[in-house]
Amino acid sequence: MLRAKDLSDLVAIVGEAQLQPPGSGTAPPIALARNASDFLRSDLQCLTHIAKIAAAAGDIDESVAHVAQRIVEKARNGHLAILSERTSWISAARWGLNEVLRMPPFHLPPGAASRAQEVGRACQRLRKQNYTVHIDVNGSYLNDQSRKAILTRINSLACLLGGSTVLDQLFRVRKGSLSDVPLRSRRSGKSQTQPLTDALRRSKDKVRYRTAALVSENRPPCSGLNPAPSSAAPPPMLGAKVAVVGERHPRALPAQSIHGAGEILNAG
Repeated sequence: MLRAKDLSDLVAIVGEAQLQPPGSGTAPPIALARNASDFLRSDLQCLTHIAKIAAAAGDIDESVAHVAQRIVEKARNGHLAILSERTSWISAARWGLNEVLRMPPFHLPPGAASRAQEVGRACQRLRKQNYTVHIDVNGSYLNDQSRKAILTRINSLACLLGGSTVLDQLFRVRKGSLSDVPLRSRRSGKSQTQPLTDALRRSKDKVRYRTAALVSENRPPCSGLNPAPSSAAPPPMLGAKVAVVGERHPRALPAQSIHGAGEILNAG
């Protein structure tokens, strides 16, 4: 079980371990193994992932995440000492620092990033736009005010562009995004190359339904946008609900699920 202070305790432990003589320390199976504890190796794995996000966001030093990764790799499955047992954890962290110095961490090539790095960088970008992002043992999350502000902006942009356009961009079902994909002819059994978007369009004509984005209950009004909508009915928006409307073919796919290209083709 993770405690509210575990991330800050881990940072303090690694800081104290850096003051210990190089080469000292004890391996995690000896220093941290316990017969009974409410802190498990799975909890340490979760804490390590959060430390990687915090490091990518600039909240903590990268060495904390590196040391935690070495400890979790060496620790045995089962119960571990809680982080308030400072002596044991400092000894294990000093061992982890020795391992990092002996074998530096692997760095991904330029342009590549792990999931934790991408999440941390996303937190940085949001903070630069004055949104409040928290990173703690609960993960990374927005406060209510920032979350509502982002949702309001998304709804406003969807209102400006139109819900159908936004959906096409989200699911990447647009001209040219899935073109020139080899398909197998049902009649001849031979492979042939044809634009998948054309096949999707024909299949959609067969199924005879269209998607529409319904306005969410708490959407912002469109009156502030320029130019204002000409009709009384609100324009399509990407809201909290998406429904399938219109006359449907008997072999059409279920209306309440999102379908991939293969499912649509098989239904046709």
